[in-house]
Amino acid sequence: MRPRNMLRCLLAGAATAAVALAGLIQASPAAASGEYGPDTCRVGYVWREATPTDHVCVTPATRAQAWSDNAHAAERRAPDISPNCRSEGGLPTDRVTPRQAVRCSASGYWRATITAFVHNYWVFGSDAGSSVKVEHFENGQWVERPARVITAHNEYLPRRAGDTGNSDCPPGTCFVAPPPRDCRTENNATLDCRDYAFGTGGIVLNARSVRAAATGTFGNGELFTLPVVVDSF
Repeated sequence: MRPRNMLRCLLAGAATAAVALAGLIQASPAAASGEYGPDTCRVGYVWREATPTDHVCVTPATRAQAWSDNAHAAERRAPDISPNCRSEGGLPTDRVTPRQAVRCSASGYWRATITAFVHNYWVFGSDAGSSVKVEHFENGQWVERPARVITAHNEYLPRRAGDTGNSDCPPGTCFVAPPPRDCRTENNATLDCRDYAFGTGGIVLNARSVRAAATGTFGNGELFTLPVVVDSF
């Protein structure tokens, strides 16, 4: 066979193979284009239409489910619960100094609470001081979260002669209260600032009352100041 005739045979065979391959690709079920154009679905499938431009091909049942989900989206969405944070205690409307006070951040999503306490336990002794708790509003509830810094200051008044728990002192004595106490913590959600005495049968701290205040920095960097609170017995 002459070289020119051989070349013609090879070209004709290649063309025939290309046509056959194109036919196979067009008949393949995995073809990207639909049977009626580049933006259509195969028979038995429809656009999902979860949005106006959603042309994903799905079964009619899947499309019906997508439409139903969109129709019920509002009732399934979690309510937008806002924090109910109110600053309390140590306000101009307070007639007496409270034993507890709350201060909120500007956004309302952080709050700090200070509590003053004096306890006299007949068996275990006594303690007095203050505690501070910092919380953040998350998923509809208050959760303790670390503050950057919390500081507290306590001042005590002594028991008077004859007060409950002062029976171990001669009349007219036991007027010495614990010295003022300053406490500090960093990257904690709580601060416990107290003085205490352990013992039985009248071993006491001799603190009749405590006045406490605190300052700190919320986790978002905002400063807070907690007013004076008092507890006594």
